[in-house]
Amino acid sequence: MTVWQPYFSGSGRHYRSIIDALARDIASGQLKPGQRLPPHRELALKLGISVGTVTKAYSEAKRLGFIRSSIGSGTFVREHPLRERRRLMTDREDVQRADLSFNCPVLTSNHSDVLRQSLEAQARSENLGGLLSYHRPWFGQESHRAVAAQWLRQIGFAADPADIAIVSGAQHAVSVALLTTIRAGEVVLTEKLIDPSTRLLLGALGLNIRGLGMDDEGIQLNEFVDACHNEPVRALVCVPDHHSPTLSVWSTERRQQIAAAAREFGVSIIENAVYRPFLDKAPPPLSSFAPEISHFCTSVSKIVAPGVRVGFLVAPPGRVDELVLGLGATLWMTPPLAVEIVCGWIEAGKMDELVRWQRNELAARNEIAADIFRGFDYSALPTGLNIWLQMPEKWRSGTLERETRAAGVLISPAELFSTGSTGGGRDAARISLGGGARSREELASGLRVITSILNRKLGNTLDF
Repeated sequence: MTVWQPYFSGSGRHYRSIIDALARDIASGQLKPGQRLPPHRELALKLGISVGTVTKAYSEAKRLGFIRSSIGSGTFVREHPLRERRRLMTDREDVQRADLSFNCPVLTSNHSDVLRQSLEAQARSENLGGLLSYHRPWFGQESHRAVAAQWLRQIGFAADPADIAIVSGAQHAVSVALLTTIRAGEVVLTEKLIDPSTRLLLGALGLNIRGLGMDDEGIQLNEFVDACHNEPVRALVCVPDHHSPTLSVWSTERRQQIAAAAREFGVSIIENAVYRPFLDKAPPPLSSFAPEISHFCTSVSKIVAPGVRVGFLVAPPGRVDELVLGLGATLWMTPPLAVEIVCGWIEAGKMDELVRWQRNELAARNEIAADIFRGFDYSALPTGLNIWLQMPEKWRSGTLERETRAAGVLISPAELFSTGSTGGGRDAARISLGGGARSREELASGLRVITSILNRKLGNTLDF
């Protein structure tokens, strides 16, 4: 096996470049779990930097959970929690575990009934056969794009149907937008903490990720501007509404500031708005302040049902044809039958009903979490899909994750979301309140396991 050596862009701090390279190469699979990394002195010699710089980078990477080391044995890539959980994903339900690690909507017999009615209607339709063939253009049928525009208006984004492409979920939308706007080796900005699937995508595309710090209003403007001054930044990938995992909602002013700065530096915006329908009175989309450089992505997967895999991607006005590269490289077309079902839900008002039901269910689940986590420090939204639990002093979220997993409850430690950029703030864990817990009772049971472990470790006498 060849000895690993990080790719350097030629700018920025060397120790941060090493951390970013580790995160990128682990995400892309270039570095395998258990693979040995070069010794400090050897890597320093190869890169022409000090041993202290390598030591600092390895120490931070270890803190973030990317690597492990022991005296006399060396430094190795750590088995990542995402890959560990992958072994738990089977075709049969694991009744021994409460999966609070995955953000997904709650599904009930009501969803099955709505789908059954749609399928029965399709079976009687004279147009059923027309949904089985290939369709051109790849952007989707005109009738579907018109309905997509109707739904986008309902969630606060006005778009011309001619600028919309039908895609298979928000992750596919982001993939298409990236393939359209950026090439391997270029720099993309994100929040310091991002969804694991997005991190895997950016790594697989060979992009150089730069995570930006966040405050109460969104990503920090000064960090965005500094990054654009220091390197040729090509795109910003972000989640301004119900950010996963932190639940941050950018202020209107910060959206305006970031949009203006992106326009000034020629940075494309790729906005993932998949959680937006969960918010009450959400601010205007980031893309609405700079539509000419923005791609707006959304989906029904997180808000209604992931199984239908339908989403909408809005290109900059008049530039939808540019999406052909990304669409053709990833998926010839989104299955028209699934799109027909989703569009039928939108036109009949069923989508609104299902979203309202989901919001009400999540409101109830947030109340359960608020009761059980009383006294703990965490972030939440009234109808949010998760909470963001801050770790007590001297506790690591990776430690909590291992403890809860041993007790039959899965959660997501902060390291799972890390871009590798330093200064990510206080350690925390994402605890999903959604469909990973099949009932409110199962959710409450799983949450009590978590607080019981925390209280025991903290020496508290109160045990929920």
